[in-house]
Amino acid sequence: MAWPLALGAAEPQSKAPKSAPAPEKTQGIHWVESYQDAVAAAKQVDKPVLIDFHASWCGWCKVMDSESYADPGIIKLAGDFICLKVDLDRDQRTSFLYKVTSIPHTVAIDKQERVLQSHTGFMDAGKLAEFLGKARSAKPTTAASPAVSSATAAAGSLARLAAGLAAEQGGADPEQLIPFLSNRIPDVRDRAAELLVKMGDSAVPSLVSALADDYLGARIAAYGALQKIAQQNPGFDPWAGRAASAGAIEQWKDWLSERLRAEFKEEDLRKHVTAAVPAWQNSRSGAQAESHDRNGDGKPDTWLRKTGDTLSFQELDSDFDGGVDQAVVRQRLNPKRMLVIFLRVDGAKSEVNSWRLEHVPASAQALK
Repeated sequence: MAWPLALGAAEPQSKAPKSAPAPEKTQGIHWVESYQDAVAAAKQVDKPVLIDFHASWCGWCKVMDSESYADPGIIKLAGDFICLKVDLDRDQRTSFLYKVTSIPHTVAIDKQERVLQSHTGFMDAGKLAEFLGKARSAKPTTAASPAVSSATAAAGSLARLAAGLAAEQGGADPEQLIPFLSNRIPDVRDRAAELLVKMGDSAVPSLVSALADDYLGARIAAYGALQKIAQQNPGFDPWAGRAASAGAIEQWKDWLSERLRAEFKEEDLRKHVTAAVPAWQNSRSGAQAESHDRNGDGKPDTWLRKTGDTLSFQELDSDFDGGVDQAVVRQRLNPKRMLVIFLRVDGAKSEVNSWRLEHVPASAQALK
């Protein structure tokens, strides 16, 4: 599966030539294509490892291949390293290990797999030469290799997961398992997802929240689990970046809202929705507002208010004309469920536009 540029590929302002060649091996540099082989060779000949993270769809990766790595000076400097190419689409484990989220990404490690230098983005021959020069004399920036550090943490994680086996009988809270979806060790993520799938519908709200996780591995694991629990779903591309997936997340929230309605009486929900407009209007005269400038013009366009422990209000000036034209009322129904009501504001007239129920993640469940 391709890793979309929406993940935030670090590239110069100009556009890379689409016709740039993409040789698997740059002439003059011998590239190893296995992480294990590269580390073994580094230990045998006592050299550091240069890792080039790339993908077939990355334009600037191809430019580095055809220009930067083809430079005679770079070829000579590269002789002091074991040179490794890691294709993001083929070796996700190594990419996760070194927390690669944007490409081109270049890392130099010592024979103990400790990071010496790291750079995200395109480098011309001059910058790459400087990078390699620093890497040859640099001291490790990590106390242990990512693999060793992750494995140590995973030992404790797996022990805690074993304690959560009660989930298989429905005796555990899915929120206790969600953090393991962000673990760097694939086996830990897979085991957590397996337990969540066994929990069935009770895990769905927590898994939907995990679709917005910053870590790609967590999004992949969460969506995989959701597909197994609920085959009829809105669909999701975990590889898309935050901006690209925003619309899909909203669709999942609406989908989840329909499932959560069964937890409440319809007449109770209607009462809360009906009370939203007067509650918001009353808050404008009583609660202190916190203003924000979203569009950077020096004028406030968003206001936040809170009334008591369970009600909060957000006012939006989407036209940036100095007047409120949207409002959002959030009411905590219980520690795990939030009623979100969207209001349309037209001068002195306000009315409910839509509403939905949302899951409150564990990190935000404490009422304050």
